[in-house]
Amino acid sequence: MNSGMQLILAVFLIIILSVFTLADDLRIGVAIITDTSSEILLGEEYERIVERTYNSFYNSLVPVLVLEEDYLDEDSLKFLDAVVLVNASALTQDAKDALTSFVASGGVVAATFDSGLFNIVGERQAAPWLPELLGFEPGVSLSDPGVYTVTVAGNTYTYEGQTALAMPLSSASPLGTIAEHESFAPFITTDKTVYAALDLFASENEQLEQVFIDLVLEAIGKEYYSVYAMDYESIKQIVTDTRSLLRAAQSEYRKTTRNKDLGAEVDALYEESLMWSAALQFAVETRSPYHLPKYVMPASNVAKELYEKASLVQIPYEILKARGTYWEGRVNLFAQEEVPDNPIVFIGASLTERFDLENYFPDLPVLNRGIGGDHASGVWDRKHLLGLEKNPTKVFILIGTNNVLYNNALYSYVEDVEKSLLYIKENVPGVEIYVQSIAPLAKEKGISPTTIQNLNSGLAEMAKKNGFTYVDVFSALADSEGYLIPEYTNDGVHLTPQGYDVWAALIKELVYN
Repeated sequence: MNSGMQLILAVFLIIILSVFTLADDLRIGVAIITDTSSEILLGEEYERIVERTYNSFYNSLVPVLVLEEDYLDEDSLKFLDAVVLVNASALTQDAKDALTSFVASGGVVAATFDSGLFNIVGERQAAPWLPELLGFEPGVSLSDPGVYTVTVAGNTYTYEGQTALAMPLSSASPLGTIAEHESFAPFITTDKTVYAALDLFASENEQLEQVFIDLVLEAIGKEYYSVYAMDYESIKQIVTDTRSLLRAAQSEYRKTTRNKDLGAEVDALYEESLMWSAALQFAVETRSPYHLPKYVMPASNVAKELYEKASLVQIPYEILKARGTYWEGRVNLFAQEEVPDNPIVFIGASLTERFDLENYFPDLPVLNRGIGGDHASGVWDRKHLLGLEKNPTKVFILIGTNNVLYNNALYSYVEDVEKSLLYIKENVPGVEIYVQSIAPLAKEKGISPTTIQNLNSGLAEMAKKNGFTYVDVFSALADSEGYLIPEYTNDGVHLTPQGYDVWAALIKELVYN
């Protein structure tokens, strides 16, 4: 499968998986926690135990990660359903608060044999804290290696190895029996903890290991049918883009709220975006093939919504980025500009942007809404930034030069212009709308005047149909062949002062009338 098809499949699966992901249910799977001290003390044996534990959970179709002890903190644990501590895992006091809070918040802690009974230098702890969390008394002794008969839920297993002789606290429940040690149970459980007194994953007893896994899943209380694993590299670009979008949306929120209260809904959306940023940070750091695909689409949706609601321009992020940095800068300027009452609005691309309206019409409240490089469809994207809230008396639009130059959406050009103008008319019913033709281009641009005039004919018909006034700028600036008069341009597209003089003279009566 080529990379393009892989990306398409990745996006499709991400969309499907996102349906099952809610902001209040970010926990996914099991993390086997390893610690450096145990690795040093036990060497390859510890690595073998961890690997077997991982494979056992993985083969049981449980989303499983192997994480270092550094992830035993509240910020990381909130993204996991369960933590598993395997034989001989040493735990520092720092982990106590994190695991205690984890269990209190609904997480599951599971451990085997002598986990947490030793310190980081391999010495038996006098008062280990993990047993109390797991529901058994701390005074645990270890049996001699041997062969034991273990019965759980009516099923009898032969177990070879050592066992911890642990007594459950009143808050916990013993599960099963050890024939040779009738006073002690092979498993001790609470609602959110599972303890195996057996040296599982070192003794390699698949049946009893499966009992342990089933108990962990029962404590978690969820199925993992909707969890799909995806390699980080296959969705790396999507994840990177989503994290960038989150940062941009949060930046817009902070920038806007310096001067404006956006309300409780947007504030809550911002907080949710921070949560998704943390979730993706965890997923990227751990390279989790389970968390990444499940988080990325909901995170993207929140980021998009926040950006649109918090941004001064209130334009979707994708549109801003597609339109380019110059367009984005102009609409940001529009969003912050003081608009006079009852303005006369000029809408367009660079010809309009460079039109020195204040010079030509110094005694009128003119408003320039030109953006260099814009197309007809771009006017619709920024329709709410045209000063309509100040009830303009007149609107002049000249847009389409870039549609012609770059052969951009010519098939829908007239409809794109009409859509924006009808929006203006609907929002300001009494406004006078003047539809100016596309200006001519110089001969060296290689665009036939007929192409432009055909579009202008469409504009004229559209204007007549809707009661707008059509203004023939093309003929005022064109020579006998239909090309832009050389004296009116320096580059074949934009106008010289002489060209603007002609344009201004053409519309002066309409502006002042």
